[in-house]
Amino acid sequence: MRSLIVINLNTNVLTGSIPASIANIPNISYIGFAGNRLSGIVPVEFSNLTFLQGFDVPANKLTGSLPPDICIGGVLKVFTAYNNSLTGPIPRSLKNCSTLTRLRLEKNQLTGNISQDLGVYPDLNYADLSDNKLQGELRSWNWGSLYNLSTLKLARNNISGEIPAEVGKAPHLNLLDLSSNRLTGLIPGELSQLRLYSLSLNGNLLYGHLPPRLGNLSYLEYLNLAAKHQIGSGSSGSVYKAALQSTTKQNQVVAVKKLHDQSGEGVERLKANWRAFRSEIRALTNIKHRNIVKLYGFFSNAQHSLLVYEFMERGSLRSVLDDAEKAKELDWEDRVKIVKAKLSDFGTARLLRPDDRVSTTSFAAGTYGYMAPERAYSKKVDEKWDVYGFGVVALEVIIGKHPGDLISSLTTTTKTTSPSSFSSPPHPTLLKDIIDDRITQPGEDGEVAKGVFAIAKFALACVRAEPSSRPTMQEVTMDMVTFAIPPLTQPFSQVSLEELFALVD
Repeated sequence: MRSLIVINLNTNVLTGSIPASIANIPNISYIGFAGNRLSGIVPVEFSNLTFLQGFDVPANKLTGSLPPDICIGGVLKVFTAYNNSLTGPIPRSLKNCSTLTRLRLEKNQLTGNISQDLGVYPDLNYADLSDNKLQGELRSWNWGSLYNLSTLKLARNNISGEIPAEVGKAPHLNLLDLSSNRLTGLIPGELSQLRLYSLSLNGNLLYGHLPPRLGNLSYLEYLNLAAKHQIGSGSSGSVYKAALQSTTKQNQVVAVKKLHDQSGEGVERLKANWRAFRSEIRALTNIKHRNIVKLYGFFSNAQHSLLVYEFMERGSLRSVLDDAEKAKELDWEDRVKIVKAKLSDFGTARLLRPDDRVSTTSFAAGTYGYMAPERAYSKKVDEKWDVYGFGVVALEVIIGKHPGDLISSLTTTTKTTSPSSFSSPPHPTLLKDIIDDRITQPGEDGEVAKGVFAIAKFALACVRAEPSSRPTMQEVTMDMVTFAIPPLTQPFSQVSLEELFALVD
C-alpha cells in the first residue's frame, strides 16, 4: 500500500467515514471519493500529504473543517469539496497554493475572508466558492495574475466593497457570477474588456449608470439584471428600468425587455419566436410618432434577446388613450401601425407600465381584462391565450379605451351561433358607433377605413369565447401584413359588428 499513488472511488454508494490511515501512504497523489454517501470529517492527517495533486470529495455528507494544510506540498492542482456540510475557514495553505487549476468549494458553510485567505493563482481555470459564508472584498486580488481564469463564481456570500476595475485585467474570464452579495458602487466599464458570455450581478447594492461600454460585450449570452429594477413581466419576457449614460444625454432612463430563455424550446418554436422578435423590431422602427414608445436598439443570440426601449414614466399606449389631447393626436393611420407593432408581443407597451404587471408564476396568471377567460380554470398552456390578449388590445386601440363589457356581450351573442348562419338583428351595432369618437371618422372606403375595418375584424376573431374558434397568431400576422380581407361591400359607416362576426371563419 505504501507504493499506492491513486485512490479513485468516485461515484459509488460508499458510506461511513474517510479513513485517516490514507495519510500514511507517502506518495499518494490523487484521492477521489466524489458522489458517495460518506459522512464525518475529512481527516486532519491529510495535511501531511506532500505529493497530493488532486483531492475530490464533493457530493457527500461531510462535516467539520477542511485540513488546514491540504496544500502543504505545494503541488495541489484540483481541490473539490462542494455540496457537503463543511464548516470552518478556508484552508490556510490555499493562500500560497499557486499550482491550483480547479477550486470548487461551493454549497457548504465555510467562513473566511477572501481578501486575506486567497492568493495568486496563475494556472487557475475554474473557481466556485458560491453558497458559503465568506466575507471580504475583491479589490485586494491580483486580477492580472489570474491569466487562465475562465469561470469565477462567488454568489450568495457576504462579499462587500466595490467591483474593482482591475477585473478587466483577467484576460480569459468568460463567466462572472457575483450575485447576491453586499457589493456597492458602480459597475466598472472595464468589464467590457472581457470576453464574457455570462455576467450575474443581481441581488447586490450596486447603483449609478449602466456603463455604455457594456454593449461591447459581443460574446454575452446571459445577463442577469437586478430583480429590484424589474417593472413588469409577461408571457414573453421581463422588463427592467435602467439608466444609461451617453455623450449626449445624462441620466437617460430606458426600459430593457429581456425575453425569457427559450433554449429548451423545440426548433419550430424557436424559429417562430425569432421571426416574432424580428417583426417587433421592424414594426417599431417604422413607427415615427412622439406618443409611441421608441425602440433604441436590441441584442440577440442563440439563447437570449434584449430590446431597449424608451422608458415611459406612466406607460405608453394606455397613458396616451387616457389623455384626451394625446389621443386626438393619434390618428387612424398611426393606430393601424400600432396594432401591427403588437403582433409579436401584444403586451409590449402595456408591460412598460409599472402598475400593470403580469405574473408568470401561475397558470392562471394575467392582467385583469386581458386574460383569456379559460385561463382561470385551464392548466394547459395554449397559444390562444396570447391571441385573446392581442384581440383585447387591438380593440382598445380603435375604441380608445378597454373594450370591457363589449367583448362579453358580443361573445355571448355568438357563442352558440356559427358565423355562417349568423343573421343581423333588427338593430345592429355599427362599428362607427364604438370606435374612438375623439378623432375624425376614418372615411367610407379609403385605405384608412379598410385598415380600421381589418383591425376590428381580426380583433373580434381573436376574442371569441371558444378558444378553438380563434385564429392562431401566425394566421393573424399573415392577414394583417397582407390585409387579406374581403373588400368593403358597403360604406364604412354602415358596417356592423354582427357583420364582422359573420366574416370570421
